[in-house]
Amino acid sequence: MQTFTFDCDLDAQRGVVLRLPSSVLPGRHRLAVIVDPPDAVGARTAGPAITPIDEGAAPRTDLWRRLESLRAQAIDAGELLPPMAWDAVLAEAERRRGEHDD
Repeated sequence: MQTFTFDCDLDAQRGVVLRLPSSVLPGRHRLAVIVDPPDAVGARTAGPAITPIDEGAAPRTDLWRRLESLRAQAIDAGELLPPMAWDAVLAEAERRRGEHDD
């Protein structure tokens, strides 16, 4: 799977013509179109608006409890990697998408 991002201005007819890169071979493909409202695009590029939760906070959902249990098991087994900085997470995501030529 390849991910491409196209920024475009739409006219009154809302028509868009995409010319894909040569790395996309001819043939049958499935394309997914996600339309972000203009506010969301600006907010996303401004940086994350994430408020961390205190480590001692009690889980509020079943999923949270299950994840906490898995995390505790990983710590006990010595398998938990140190947390990554936000920039490292973004760089790893880009690397996995093939956006960087290493």
